[in-house]
Amino acid sequence: MPAHEHFADSMQAKGFLVSRIVEEAHRQNQPLSDLEEKMLYFSETCPTLSNTMEIAERFEEEIDSGKYEDRICRLAKSAYRHDSQESPENTRLWKEAIRVLKEEDHYILVMLRSLETSSFPPKATTNKDQWRLLGYGLLTASLMALFAVPILIYDKNFPKLAVEAILAAIAGAVYWLSRYMERRKK
Repeated sequence: MPAHEHFADSMQAKGFLVSRIVEEAHRQNQPLSDLEEKMLYFSETCPTLSNTMEIAERFEEEIDSGKYEDRICRLAKSAYRHDSQESPENTRLWKEAIRVLKEEDHYILVMLRSLETSSFPPKATTNKDQWRLLGYGLLTASLMALFAVPILIYDKNFPKLAVEAILAAIAGAVYWLSRYMERRKK
């Protein structure tokens, strides 16, 4: 699947996200004002509405940005939750739109930041992932057995604390190896 299958640019991606948030505001009988809606398109450096700086100035004069950001964040979470229950396609579009916007600097991302950590479900674990985890676990157990068992059997005077340190070092090494391997895959 191409990186941006549905959105040709950031304006299209923002348009989708704004439409979902605006629809949710209406669904909750809390419609956004024209200024609040336009501010969702704000960016100082990227494609946006033609009069964006005028909109930003009016926004600063008329609206409490903290309350606005909290409200948009709540609406976005609710809209995403609604879409995830009603439309798997819209759920994919949310994720794709956010990926598109992350390539640039957009104000709406401030309000969507918490959405990513709280509402997006974690990726499903595949069989390949489960086998990989099993492999790391077996590697850890094998290395522990290889180093610790002979010490415990043949050297009764070897301090148990040292054995525990060796086991912790092995577990840590396998953990960091697994993290390194996962990063290389990406």
